[in-house]
Amino acid sequence: MDENKVNMQNKSTISAILLVLAIVAILIWTILFYKKLDNQVPELNTWIEAAKLVKTEYKPGDKVAIVPFWATMGEKAFAESRLDYMYLRFVAEEDWPTAKRLWVVSGYDRFLDRDKLIEAGNKPDFNKQIGPLTVERFVMNDFSSKVFDLHENLPDAEVFYQRDKKKTPCQGWIRKDSRFTCSNADWQNVGWMTQEIGDAVRKTIWSHPVTNTEVHIKYRNVGADKKVVLFTGLTLYGAADDTGLPVHVDIKVDGKKIGRATQENKTGWHRHEFSLKKVAGNLHDIEFVVTTERDGRRHFSFNGYVK
Repeated sequence: MDENKVNMQNKSTISAILLVLAIVAILIWTILFYKKLDNQVPELNTWIEAAKLVKTEYKPGDKVAIVPFWATMGEKAFAESRLDYMYLRFVAEEDWPTAKRLWVVSGYDRFLDRDKLIEAGNKPDFNKQIGPLTVERFVMNDFSSKVFDLHENLPDAEVFYQRDKKKTPCQGWIRKDSRFTCSNADWQNVGWMTQEIGDAVRKTIWSHPVTNTEVHIKYRNVGADKKVVLFTGLTLYGAADDTGLPVHVDIKVDGKKIGRATQENKTGWHRHEFSLKKVAGNLHDIEFVVTTERDGRRHFSFNGYVK
């Protein structure tokens, strides 16, 4: 019995020692983990320094991507530096047709598609570490000086409603509101809107469709002979309506329909591409006609370019 008691006491002692060691190991791991985590969190001054660096080397035609999209602590520094920036989840999934060079400021090891960006032919030519932030620059291979930006040129477009073949012009571009007003209803307008859509804050063209009515946005004398690229999306609130119907955008070139983009009742920022290779000439009137069968909560926006 005495020997059994001794063995039990020894086992209890060993168990207690193992328990203490386990607790100590967990504490050490926790301390090291949070110390490492602290080292990965950029302070405000680090973001400011990164913005200053980009500003110093910034040239016309440059764009800035910041990842991850939720790390907005330093946004004021980028805004005050007047940099053309976007917060993104993924960089390589975006189109950058007007970017000669792309700056990517990343933290938290969240520049997840760097290799994909390089594989697309974009060449890295600058890399600097600022604390836990990495500032990189890429020379973009898809840049073209002959890109017609739909958002930028919206003020010069012709915007009107059409119902039963009757055309009703919208009020001309109202500069202070950055939009065309199309009726007394505040939501019935076509204009610039910066909003969160497709996991990013984007510059979009708000174009809420109207039941049994065509919303026309027409650009005249557009120099292009390759393609029309359109992006479409609904707000989170709009897409949350289970009864919401699709929104359609017909693309017309010189009055002839060349395709249709359909925005289903879902979130995201969706890309649609239409070729101009079979269209004669290189100067066109390009028109976008927005429709839906029922306009309830169709908080729809689009953007795009022609080249």
